Amino acid sequence: MAFADALPRIIVDSWGRATVPNGTHSAVKAGDPMTINTAVWRHSEATEDTFIMYALEDAEKGESFQVAVGAVITGFTGLVVGDALYIAGAGLYTPTAGSLEIAGYAVTATTAVVGPSMIPV
Repeated sequence: MAFADALPRIIVDSWGRATVPNGTHSAVKAGDPMTINTAVWRHSEATEDTFIMYALEDAEKGESFQVAVGAVITGFTGLVVGDALYIAGAGLYTPTAGSLEIAGYAVTATTAVVGPSMIPV
């Protein structure tokens, strides 16, 4: 089965939580990789190597939402256990290498563990 970053994603577990304002240009969906730039939270892009946290809930622009340093996220399809999951940008993930950020690793065909310890230094 081909990989798909299907929505909605479900956060199974998380750690290192905080509540932040939504300064992004669009809505945030649970599981979206987020970064902060000059005090504005926004979707992480594949070309960045900045600190990343993960949205724990959906939020519209202007609404505060919770983020976490790491999470267990389900809702994907076609993952291969042990394979890396990269940030594709615009709140999406990809199993294709090429981005600067490894977000996490597949633990089942539908679930990945994401967090800063997943990013090689």
